[in-house]
Amino acid sequence: QFIVIAALANTISYLVIFAPGGIGFREIFLFLGLDPVIGHVNAVLVVVAVRILQTLVEIVLWGMGMVILKRDKSPDHAG
Repeated sequence: QFIVIAALANTISYLVIFAPGGIGFREIFLFLGLDPVIGHVNAVLVVVAVRILQTLVEIVLWGMGMVILKRDKSPDHAG
């Protein structure tokens, strides 16, 4: 059930064009989907954990991208 709820929340949040990356809307829809299944407190904990995890993943991917860009611009890789 979580996968379906998370997928729907992500999809709906991408359709909200006035919110960058659907921020806030993804959390609302994820909470609304999880609340009847696992309760208020657990739904809030899951929503916060998912936001933190997604932010950490984005930071790691940004860092990897920066390393790749710097590596490709170094004199050793100049063509």
